[in-house]
Amino acid sequence: HIPLSLLPHFQNTTTPFYVSNIKLNTPRVIKEYMDTFFTYKESANTLKTYTITGVRYKNTREVYIPACVDCIGNYAFSGCTALRTVHMANSVTQIEHNAFNGCSSLISVELSNTLTKIGPSAFRYCTSLENIEIPNSVTELGFSIFEKCTALTNISLPHSIHCIYGSLFKGCSSLVSVDLPGQITDIPMSAFENCSSLASIRIPNTVINIHWGAFQNCTSLKSVDFSKKLATIGSSAFEGCTSLKTITIPASVTSISTHAFHKCSPKLSIRYPRHIANQMASACGSGSNYKLTPY
Repeated sequence: HIPLSLLPHFQNTTTPFYVSNIKLNTPRVIKEYMDTFFTYKESANTLKTYTITGVRYKNTREVYIPACVDCIGNYAFSGCTALRTVHMANSVTQIEHNAFNGCSSLISVELSNTLTKIGPSAFRYCTSLENIEIPNSVTELGFSIFEKCTALTNISLPHSIHCIYGSLFKGCSSLVSVDLPGQITDIPMSAFENCSSLASIRIPNTVINIHWGAFQNCTSLKSVDFSKKLATIGSSAFEGCTSLKTITIPASVTSISTHAFHKCSPKLSIRYPRHIANQMASACGSGSNYKLTPY
């Protein structure tokens, strides 16, 4: 057993540290505790694994998540504005909500290859994060995970993901390209809203619904490759996409909501199936003078 008092302080250090071999000199009945680096609680399973609930020094720059940890808890590293690098042991299966929210200097995250879930707002406002590789083990991405990650440029979502939630990339103003997984059925509300550098998007053929504001104010968007199974386009889905010049709405679409294409380029040309002709005026919005061609 190593007395906790002998563990080194890491305040202001840039040296990587490990805590995976720490043996706590406390009875098993203790459910919450701390060491020099993190605060923990026991995870709710039959294994002797732990959830990190916080970091003791907000000015640390680099952390190694030890192999005894299976979960990064809610707000665990939130507001650690000096944190630049995270190395995660492959024991970690969950990152809970707001875990790294506001880590504005974070540039590198090495995710666990057994990770299955990333919770809401986990990396929100990580404004220095340019790239992140999401492992194939992940099946679910929560609300606003990468919202306002203004340095994020490219991302590929693995095909293991079957569900994404609203505002996922909202305000990612440097995002140029994204590969969407082929199992999702919905592009959720505000998923790409204000992604002002996004130039093109291919929507997988599994997608049935594009929801409210999904691509609103994507001012560089020029090309949209729609799903052939698309049924609905929600309100303001492409509103304010001022670079959009040509759109062909698939014949599978049965519903297109108010202002779906409002305030786009005045030269926008839209081909649409005849059976939604009575919905096109409201979809384009008042004052628009688009070229509308039924087929």
